Amino acid sequence: LRSVNLAVRIAESERGALARKLPQIAAALDPTLQVNVVPLDDIYRLQRTGLTTAAVGIGVALLRVILLAAAGVYALMSFTVSQRRREIAIRTALGAQPTRLMGAIFSRALRQIAAGVVVGVALAVLLNQSADGEALQGRGVMLLSGTVVLMSAVGFLAVIGPARRGLRIAPVEALKSE
Repeated sequence: LRSVNLAVRIAESERGALARKLPQIAAALDPTLQVNVVPLDDIYRLQRTGLTTAAVGIGVALLRVILLAAAGVYALMSFTVSQRRREIAIRTALGAQPTRLMGAIFSRALRQIAAGVVVGVALAVLLNQSADGEALQGRGVMLLSGTVVLMSAVGFLAVIGPARRGLRIAPVEALKSE
């Protein structure tokens, strides 16, 4: 048996009659031809359901990537602040302003985030070129810009906690523990 998909636009009032006649007409033309009558609304609904499921899956994967990136930056900056504990304590004891200390912590984070952005953009451009422009399909500038802004914001938000913790280091306690 062969199956054929045929899209026919008809009035609502004629739908039932045509649904009964189409298999008979097809059988008269070719007895091995199987005709299934399915309203286009049902087909569109199935397609939308598939697209919605795919969009939700991509959204969940993107959220996981963002959370993983934030956790990585947070862990790296927490480690960096703990390694620089003595330096921060000495600077605080010598009267360094909290804004300068925050600037020092954020400047290191900025360099690391910038390095990640450069490597990520370079890889994206190389992959797009190797796919003859099909990977980003002409939306590359907008997609890459959005990704850079999003991941930079996630990186900076992840730095805030360790930076604030670094400012709360008491010089006497930090130097005494050494």
